Order: sequence, then C-alpha cells, then structure tokens
Amino acid sequence: MKRVAWLWLCIAAWGQQPQPPAAEKPAAPQEQKATDGASESPVPTTDRWVTGSVDLGYRWRTGPGGNENVYRSIVDLGEGPKLLDADFSIVDPKHRWFDRIDTRAANWGDDPYTTLNVTARKNRVYDFVSSYRNLASFNNLPSFANPLLSRGVLSSERTFDMRNRMSSFDLSILPGNWLVPYFAYDRASGYGNGVTTFVSDLNEYPVPFKSNFSQNNMRGGLRIELNRYHVTVEQGGTTFRDDQSLFQSPGGNNPGNRETPYLGNALFLDGLSQAYGVRGNSVYTKVIATAQPAAWLSLYGQFLYARPQNETNYQQFNSGNFTLQPQAVLFTSQQYILSSAAKTPHQSGQLGAELRLHPRVRILTNWMTDRIRVSGENLGEMNPGGNPAAEQVDIADSTQLRNDYNHFEADVLWDVTSRLTLRGGYRYQWGRTSNFLLPPAGLASSDMADFKRNIAKGGASYRLGARLSVTADFEGAGTEAAYYRTSLYGYQRGRLQGFYQATSQLTFSAVFSAVNNQNSAPAVDYDYLGMQTSASVLWNPAGDKRIGFQGTYTRATIRSDIIYLVPQTFQQDRSRYNDNGHSIQGMFNVAIPRLRQVRFTAGGDFFISSGSRSTNYFQPVGKLIVPVSHAVAWISQWSYYGYAESFYSFEGFRSHLITTGLRITR
Repeated sequence: MKRVAWLWLCIAAWGQQPQPPAAEKPAAPQEQKATDGASESPVPTTDRWVTGSVDLGYRWRTGPGGNENVYRSIVDLGEGPKLLDADFSIVDPKHRWFDRIDTRAANWGDDPYTTLNVTARKNRVYDFVSSYRNLASFNNLPSFANPLLSRGVLSSERTFDMRNRMSSFDLSILPGNWLVPYFAYDRASGYGNGVTTFVSDLNEYPVPFKSNFSQNNMRGGLRIELNRYHVTVEQGGTTFRDDQSLFQSPGGNNPGNRETPYLGNALFLDGLSQAYGVRGNSVYTKVIATAQPAAWLSLYGQFLYARPQNETNYQQFNSGNFTLQPQAVLFTSQQYILSSAAKTPHQSGQLGAELRLHPRVRILTNWMTDRIRVSGENLGEMNPGGNPAAEQVDIADSTQLRNDYNHFEADVLWDVTSRLTLRGGYRYQWGRTSNFLLPPAGLASSDMADFKRNIAKGGASYRLGARLSVTADFEGAGTEAAYYRTSLYGYQRGRLQGFYQATSQLTFSAVFSAVNNQNSAPAVDYDYLGMQTSASVLWNPAGDKRIGFQGTYTRATIRSDIIYLVPQTFQQDRSRYNDNGHSIQGMFNVAIPRLRQVRFTAGGDFFISSGSRSTNYFQPVGKLIVPVSHAVAWISQWSYYGYAESFYSFEGFRSHLITTGLRITR
C-alpha cells in the first residue's frame, strides 16, 4: 500500500498548477535588451511543473468459458479498477533538490505484470534510477507432467501459483565528472504454492507445496571516466533465503503414480511433512575496463570473483507403505534429517579487442573463461520404521563439483565498397565438468564430461542508400563432445534479413532463419530442424498518421526425433515431434474523418498450428479514443482471448475483456 500511496501522491499533484503572475506593463525595448544577457532558467516559472498523462479505468471480463486454469496460465487478466498507464514528469524551475523527476507506471490493479520506474536527476550532482516489478507466475496445464492423463486424471503434478517482486535502486553521485561513485541495492522475493511430487523408491506422490524466497544484493563502486579510458570497480554482497515445504494431512491414502503392486503390496502415502531451508551469502568483486590507446585499437575487459556459501537443513517425516529397493524390504514410516554446507568460489573473465587495420578492414576478437568450484559436506540419517529388517542409514559424505567453460572468437569485417560488407569468423568453445562423492558409493561416485566445439561463421550486408538493405549470416559447427543430449552438436544455423522502403509511406521487411542439428551417438540419434519465415509491412498513406497499418505474417516449422528411455521399463523408444505454425499480427490505426482527434485502432494476433500438438489461439482487439476536452479523453478497449487444442480439448478457453476509462493529460 505504501508503494501505491506514493504513486497516487504524485498523481494528486496534477491539479496543483501554480497561478500565473499578474499582468505587467511590457518592458521598454531598452529594458528588454538589458535583460537578454541575464541567466535564464530552462523552464520558465509560468510553465507547468507537471506534464504527462495518466490512464485510469475499469475492466470487465466474461467467463472465462472453458478451462480457467489454462486461461490463468496464458492470460491471467482479471476484473476491477485499474491504473492502466501513467507517464509524467515533474520539473523544479528553481532547481533546488532536483531538476526533473520522471515516473512511468503500468498495469496497477492486481494485473499479472505491474511496473513502476522513477528517475530523479540534478545536473552534475546526482542521478537516481529505481524500478519495481510485480510478476504473477501461474502454471496449471492438465496435460503437462501428468503421467495419469491416460487414466482420465486431469491434474498436473507440476503446478505453481507464485508472486515475484523485484526492486532496484541505483544512485550515482557527481555524474559527468571523471570520478563517479555509485551505490545500488537490488531485492527479489517471491511466495506462493502449488503441486509437486514427493519421490520415494519405485513411486512418486503428487502433494501440495508452499514456497517463499528472497535475495538481497548491495553493491557500490567507483567509475573512472576519462576521454579514452573507462574503469569501473565494484564491490558487492548478497544474501539468499529459500524455504519450501511439502505436506499431506495424516489419514489420506495417496496411491501415487505406480499402477502395479511391489512384492504383492500396494505402495501408498498417507501422511507427509517435508521441508528444507537454505541460507546463503556471497561477497564479490567486479572490475570492468575499456580503453582506446590508439585510433586503430579499442580494448575492453571484465573480471568477476565471487565467494558464495550456503547452509541447508532438511527434514522429512512420512507414513504409508514404502520400499527400500536395494534391500527389497517394506516399511511404514520414515524419518530423514540432513544438514549440509557448501562453498562455491566462482571466477569469470573476459577480454576483447577491435583492431582497425585499414579504413575498410576491422578485426574483432574475444576471449572468455568461467570457472566454478563447489565443495560440500553433509551429515544426516534416514530411519525407516515398521520393519526390523529395514536398518537406519547414516549419511556422512563430502562432494566436489568442478565446471570450466572457455571460448575464443575472432571476426573479420571488410567493407568491400560503401554498399557491401563481408564478415568471416571462427569460434572455439571448450570445457569440462567433473564431480565425485566420498566415500565411494558405486558408479555414481564420480563422473566427468568434456565439451569441445569448432564453429565457422560468415555473413554479408548490402545497402542501397536508405531504401534497401539485405543482411545474411551463417554459422556451422562440429562438436566433439557435449554435456546434454539435446545440446547443439553438429549444427548449421543461418539468418537472412531484408528491408525495402518502396515509398515514404510504404515499407516492407522479411526475415528467414533456420537451425539444423544432429547428434548421431548410438544412444541419442538426435535430429532437429527448425525454420521460421516472416514478412512485415508498414503503411502510412496519408503521411500524417491519420491512417496507418502494420502487419506481420510468420510461418514456423519444427521437427524433432530422438531416442529416450521409457521411465517405467527403462527400454529405448523414439520421441517424434513436429509442428507447423502460422502467426498473423496486424493493426489498423484510423483518425475518423471530420473528427481528427478521435482515433480507432483494430487488429490483433492470430496463431494456428498443426502437427503433434495442434493449437489455435485468437486475440483480436479494438480500441477507441474520444477527446472530451483539451485535457481529458475517453478511452475504451475490447479484446477477446480464444484458445483451443485438437488433442486436448479440455484445455480450451474463451473470454471477452472490456476496459473503459479516462486519459488525463497535462
């Protein structure tokens, strides 16, 4: 409420315009000339000290008809009073505490994405920049992460309803000088609930969860800004908290996802209390530098060293009927307590240069390395109850993880003519990840993987004045090893983009891009192809914004084929996916004849796809702005959301939204 109160206080100041001074006798010509050399304020005292606009309104919604959870997962717009948009500035003609304050806000009134940005400046004294975002994250799709869908259960086992808030405040002192100290504070937090799975040997049980987290980052530094050299030195620290709990009330029989008994007994969960809490902190140092020691050479570099560490406490109490698969025994209750601590030193560095060896030839080169080390220890015990044959398991081990990533890149740009530029380059990426566990516990005690990739790049740009331009880029890679089955391996990627201005009122543009990726390893056999083509037009025949149209058509194609292991049987099978999508975005903007201040906008987004998951999504919209007076306009908007799937018809929804209100302008 404090954030909203501050925002509305600024808006309330809208009507407090200072009165103009009483009329005075015009100065004589010689008197006026005498004042010409005097210092003047850039903003006369008789001007408005608050300018901008505010949109206030109310939104009505029908339904939604169909699946409300899917509507909330995709759209999630609700009813009620709204601050639709605000963009205003406050100017102090006397420049006492500030020169100018700019405020921008949008979507206040319990919308899924709310923003507020405030900046304040006083010339060569300070710059203050702040932002606030409130993001509602909701996801509950019945067909996602639902192994029981074939049995008619329309409940996903991976859902969440979260609120995430992000704030940042940045103050620079003495901007414009060669030494600029600055201080900043960032905070992110979130809370909510949902559904996830409690995992036990040979079964998984969907249960509710609650979660909340927060992270604070305080940093300060010094910017040294000279004509040819710039250096930023920053010191910062973070704190982190993450808490999550899973629960099921005692007495409820949750059969989980297993369809068959184990050793003649059904596995089930009838009570659960599981929780973990993570507390962490980090101190880091960052240095950024740029230099131009010669007219033909530019250099830049960045270095980061962080020292994070965290502690975790975990406890679990569950009852039901469970199994310890290695011992092939059943038990009816379980107590699991664990505490751990980890340190994660992290080093990252980057160096780059631009060499202008000739007025038409440039070389860009870049090197980067990122190294992270994780070392941790944990202590705990797992105590199964209800079966004397199930023994307590004591846990005391240490783990280490090392991950290194590096790349080197070089590009050559040659301006063959004033219209044609050619580009060529090479990038080499390599890395290694390894981990081990002590004391040894079988094959999972250690693991190591390498990553190596060679990439060749090329491209060209052609320009014919300001009316025509064509750009093409291509890269292809050969990979010796990769971390993930779906990583880019042996791939080719390209992009072709064109722009043509037929007349001063008509412009065309088009883009084509494609990615082709294969991994022929026997246990993977991955084949992927993705292509996208789009064409856009911008038309303004009157030349004065009385009428206009902008539209885009996009066709996208995806093909994927890969071997995977069936979780229930651990047998190999193939996963094949294909999708052909058509997307249209268009918007007309018309000033109604004889009422040139009345504007009407209509259009929308339309998507149709066929293939493995055929989907239709329609979002038409219409907006009308009617001036009421020189400072007030009536605004009204209608929009429709319609979603349907051929194979999962239960995920469809439809809804009409009508918003009306006033735009107040100064």
